[in-house]
Amino acid sequence: GSDPSGFCTDDCMIPGDMNGDGEVNVLDIVEVVGCILDNPCSDCADVNEDGVLNILDIVTLITLILGV
Repeated sequence: GSDPSGFCTDDCMIPGDMNGDGEVNVLDIVEVVGCILDNPCSDCADVNEDGVLNILDIVTLITLILGV
């Protein structure tokens, strides 16, 4: 799901689906970049679950999108 600001909440149904649209795609990457730069985000933004929100979460999203 997502909260009113459009960010994925802690009850994400699909890992990496930051905007809650049911798909993991480039729009989710845009959301994570925004989180890294300056927006507060839930724990769901930490896609690789390493406890840090950074470029590795974007790499994880790209891997999910490509299905590698």
